[in-house]
Amino acid sequence: MKVFGMVTTASSAQYTPLALESFFKNTCLDRRDLFFLIDNDGSLDPAVIEPYEHVNLIVNPEPLSFSANANIVVEAADRYLADLYFLNNDVIFSRDWLSPLQDPRPRILSPLSNREIQYTLEDMKLHMVMPLEHYLGKEETFDKIAEIHKTNYQGYLQVICLPFFAIKIPLEVIKAVGFFDENFGKGGGEDYDYCLRAYLAGYSVAYAR
Repeated sequence: MKVFGMVTTASSAQYTPLALESFFKNTCLDRRDLFFLIDNDGSLDPAVIEPYEHVNLIVNPEPLSFSANANIVVEAADRYLADLYFLNNDVIFSRDWLSPLQDPRPRILSPLSNREIQYTLEDMKLHMVMPLEHYLGKEETFDKIAEIHKTNYQGYLQVICLPFFAIKIPLEVIKAVGFFDENFGKGGGEDYDYCLRAYLAGYSVAYAR
């Protein structure tokens, strides 16, 4: 079983519709899988989730930190005895993005993104940071890039730490490492902290290439 969690905020609301659309279009879900969308500040337009019957909406009574929001779905994964996938809402999910993360070994896994590797194809050039406008209208080119990447890269790249933009945390790791540290503030670092705690507990961290 898998628990997916995503957070939307007023400042990132423009990304949420495309994140949801690409997720449900390109993710093969099992019947028991759960998807939680956390509205961090009550800004979500309800129409955004109307097409998606599998979305379980959580509206925070007050805005929470990254760690506190992550812990909401950590608790859900622990309760449902599921692996956790915690996702940014500013991500476009490519076809079969989930497949490389289905590795049965208990370790923290992340896909690659334009932050880690940049391609140039036709009228699209990937940068480490990209505004939404650089994607819109180039969806077919993006799909081609994803297919090219699949032919060029396979396997896993082990690291010590990585950023949590679309992270798989297996249930076994959750049981061993526990919750995110909510003492981290706006500067971040809770994802690297979680990786280090997992590493010290005997679990590896890797990119699924």
